[in-house]
Amino acid sequence: MPHLFGQGRQQMSDRPKAIILVTLDCVRPDHLGCYGYRGVDTPNIDWFAEHGAVFEQAICQAPNTWVSHASLFTGCNPYKHGVRKPLSCLNPEVATLAELFADAGYLTGGFPAHTLLGEARGFGRGFHLYDLDEEDLRHRSSAAKGGRYYREWSTMWRRAEAWAIRGQRPFLLWLHYMGTHKVPSQRLSLPRIYRERYSCMGQFFDGKISWADHECIGQIRTFLEKEGLLEESVVFLFSDHGDELPRSDPPYAWGGHDAKLLECVMKVPLVMYCPKRIASGTRVSQQVRLVDVLPTVLELAGLPVPAHLDGESLLGPAMQRPATPGDEHYAYIENAPKGWCGLRTERWKLIMTDKSPEQAAAPGPGGLLAALRKAVRAAAHSLAEDRERAPSWLYGPSEAAYRMIRPVVRASRTLRGLLRSPKAASAQKRPKGVDRPLLANLRVHALYNLHLDPDETTDVSAEHPEVVQRLRRRLREMMATGPRTAREVSGTEREEVQRRLEALGYR
Repeated sequence: MPHLFGQGRQQMSDRPKAIILVTLDCVRPDHLGCYGYRGVDTPNIDWFAEHGAVFEQAICQAPNTWVSHASLFTGCNPYKHGVRKPLSCLNPEVATLAELFADAGYLTGGFPAHTLLGEARGFGRGFHLYDLDEEDLRHRSSAAKGGRYYREWSTMWRRAEAWAIRGQRPFLLWLHYMGTHKVPSQRLSLPRIYRERYSCMGQFFDGKISWADHECIGQIRTFLEKEGLLEESVVFLFSDHGDELPRSDPPYAWGGHDAKLLECVMKVPLVMYCPKRIASGTRVSQQVRLVDVLPTVLELAGLPVPAHLDGESLLGPAMQRPATPGDEHYAYIENAPKGWCGLRTERWKLIMTDKSPEQAAAPGPGGLLAALRKAVRAAAHSLAEDRERAPSWLYGPSEAAYRMIRPVVRASRTLRGLLRSPKAASAQKRPKGVDRPLLANLRVHALYNLHLDPDETTDVSAEHPEVVQRLRRRLREMMATGPRTAREVSGTEREEVQRRLEALGYR
């Protein structure tokens, strides 16, 4: 089936010799040094940021790995590229990043870290090498019924480095780092020094990021220096989504992300390095999106940007002039299987849902327990904001101490279930969403003024009906441009996809 736009081979003389895109799964911008956070050690990420551009307000299009990467690879929003449910496939009429660069003469290599980004769903289209060797997938969990579901960075990087060294120039390389994602506690491979030095909250979230900087970004930087490519390369560092991190939870707990469209989940880091085009120390405060990465890479390589893309090149107005009052740059966001979608501007965030009010409120714990947990998290967060003044024992408790309090935590979870209303409990038992109807009968869930309420605590939709109407109309116009039918993986793969989802904690 033909693509929505033409293709053609381009002259390569003035183009980057190496284009590298790196996904750091689950990483939040407010936990990186280049965004002002002092609780991590990320010298390599900070180096690329210092010598390139940092986008301070980058928004992903979905809070899960497969939909977010589909938007990244196609420059299109989910309603256009077709990946919305866990079983859906890329729209064959929409070309991918790898297809565009392969047609233009680049050698293309993709190294996914997880089987949910497999070739069966179209993610490998256009890559000369899409490396996902089953023998590398060593991690298992009981939820996956023994299934292998992702691999360590070290094995993947050895393959990627060898491919890049022996391959031709120029090349495009995408790497997916999963070490910053939640893993079963018994499989946590974080070196001991990173466990001792950093807080255990969020399953050693800061320690994982610091280790990723050394293990992943540091090796990429060393490779570019050794091969003499540092000045001839383009590097993008980003995350597919953030995570909700309950700072008061034990190390085996995790906040999660595949739920509501919270700011802590939808805001992602985005660093762009291109010494021939980007001035060192560039910082962009305007809202940008992950769908903007593809048109930007195309422009940096001197390739035409297809008109049908939802993204826009970041080399345009966002970097050349300050935003003017009244400008609205729309970022579409959704979690269709869970019944959420929305539209975000630099000031406003409109959230729509097809859930009933009871269902929309169901995911959180209720009653007195909610207030207690919120108070504990707030206190822990305040302490974490100033680590130098907080007592050291708060940040380095031993594993043995946490094993002692696990029964208390489990009891609190049981209590939380008892406190839920019958309606809320019923909503929790709904199917996991694989075959759930997508975003039917949408209603307004909330409107947030992000300038005044960045933590999204107060719904102001009643006070600003004109804003709701404008954003809702724009949202409907955007969603109407998508295909009327969606493709899904074959029946033989459905059960395997579900096991892989469960292995990563998706419900």
